[in-house]
Amino acid sequence: MAGRIGGSLTRCANYGAVQGSNWYVGGVVGCANTQGASALTDCYNVGDVKNAHSYANAATGGVIGYGNYYSLVNGFSYANVRAANGTAGGVIGLDSRRSTNRLENTAYLDSGCDTAVGGVDEPKGAKALRAADFASETYLKELNRDRCFALTNGKYPEFGTSPSEPGFTPCDGGDDCPGKVFADMPPKGNWAHDPIDWAVVNNITAGTSAMTFSPNNTCTRAQVVTFLWRAKGCPEPKTAGSPFMDVPENAYYYKAVLWALENGVTAGTTASTFSPDDGCTRAQVVTFLWRTEGEPKPTSSVNPFKDVTGGYYYNAVLWAVERTVTAGTSATTFSPDATCTRAQIVAFLYRAFA
Repeated sequence: MAGRIGGSLTRCANYGAVQGSNWYVGGVVGCANTQGASALTDCYNVGDVKNAHSYANAATGGVIGYGNYYSLVNGFSYANVRAANGTAGGVIGLDSRRSTNRLENTAYLDSGCDTAVGGVDEPKGAKALRAADFASETYLKELNRDRCFALTNGKYPEFGTSPSEPGFTPCDGGDDCPGKVFADMPPKGNWAHDPIDWAVVNNITAGTSAMTFSPNNTCTRAQVVTFLWRAKGCPEPKTAGSPFMDVPENAYYYKAVLWALENGVTAGTTASTFSPDDGCTRAQVVTFLWRTEGEPKPTSSVNPFKDVTGGYYYNAVLWAVERTVTAGTSATTFSPDATCTRAQIVAFLYRAFA
């Protein structure tokens, strides 16, 4: 679409994936930066947006990357928004917060990004919707009303009820397989194959070497929070320092741990330790995922597991089973204290976020 605009865009749409390495990357517009003139009306994006730039102030948005002077009215983003650094938003990556800026009647895919506007918890004029909400077309019909909204062949965009659409498409096991570089890659048809491909494509994790993924290696607490952090777009933590003696500032998981702590995803194993090298248990990972999703209440109180009788992970386990993130290790056991492998962890994340 447009890199930088100084005029108006009306009834426009983007359907393709947007990938870049720039300060500002957006599904429709990279930067809206002309006072009194950068206006978008009835515009939307249904292509995933990814920014590989390492700049700390980079901005990546589902519709607009950086909104310095802008007006965005009646629009949405049904996309996964991912940023290597800086801020990311389902609608706008970064808002200058000028009093003249206008955000009205917009929406974004809840599983595609943490918030509508990067760095803003609850911006006015935007709301999070599930994939099913988009698929029902209720929101789109309300948005369209009497105006001629930008459509494809006169029809609304086709939205699947799974957040994996329009994002990751599993390979056919041939030359296009992202994980084919790994000598220990499980074959196509194995439960771990598609999750590993997804993790590689979305920069959730790479191999343990150039030619190995080590699917059966134990996954550590540091690795799990890092995978989660990357899956949520690598949001910049607001905290300046870590309370944990075993989380050094130069560690690859430093920002991930700060983000997890800030957002209540996990705390330390003590007040001053995080235990980054400890294996992550089944109970811990489903709890991390459940908290990342806002601790939704399970719709059923039925618990088939004899070894899940209470504790911090009780509701998380019921939620994970309902969402088919994971099942028990048998019909009556969950094995909450069993440690997870790298393949199992990326499978959990894939089922929850892909």
